[in-house]
Amino acid sequence: GTHRTAVLNLTKTLIQHQVPFGVLTRKDLGRLSDYPVIVLSNLVVMRAEETAALRDYVARGGRLFVSGSCGLIDENGVVRPDFPLGDVLGVELEGEARERITYVTPTDLAPALFAPYDVQRPVTLNDKTLLVRPRPGAPTRTLATVTRPWTDPDGYAYAALLTDPPAAQTTRHPALLENTFGAGRTLYAAGVVETWDHASRRGVLVALLRHLHGRPFSVEAQAHPAVEIVTYEQPE
Repeated sequence: GTHRTAVLNLTKTLIQHQVPFGVLTRKDLGRLSDYPVIVLSNLVVMRAEETAALRDYVARGGRLFVSGSCGLIDENGVVRPDFPLGDVLGVELEGEARERITYVTPTDLAPALFAPYDVQRPVTLNDKTLLVRPRPGAPTRTLATVTRPWTDPDGYAYAALLTDPPAAQTTRHPALLENTFGAGRTLYAAGVVETWDHASRRGVLVALLRHLHGRPFSVEAQAHPAVEIVTYEQPE
């Protein structure tokens, strides 16, 4: 599914940029504070104890990156009407874009994060995106908005023979929304941006994670993407 694809592509992106990372499961809910940044890649099914642990993690100063339909289904298969972490992310669900190709258009709040992309050249997302809005009263910042293609790729009309170019106007819907919750910060992506697989798009994803982290990673390297660095920690 999209969750597995996103996770595998995210790990490839982190390896190519020599970003240290690990993998968490429900068994690690008691040690979330060991990680300065946690990523939930379109984790559609979430248990109540998971959302509670993550809410506490952010409130105590953690950084959380979330994408897609995070937690919209509970452990019993029941569809939730909104994100269970909506208060943490500062976001509310409106619906889903009908197009299977959308674009992430930077706002003027943090344009450097999206280089070489900008308003005239938004980042392509070869996937549908959710339509969300900032949660009233939350201290959110919209770093990017959703731009639809000129025409629906599944329709009969088309704007170009081989491509689906972005429309001239962006929408009001956030594509990337930053929020402060307690002592922590979050970044919510309405589309599953972890599936970005072009080198330049991977660079944008890493820039967003660096921005959320807010300081140098524990291990960094200026190396070719083919160089993989594995680190171990020995308590003694």
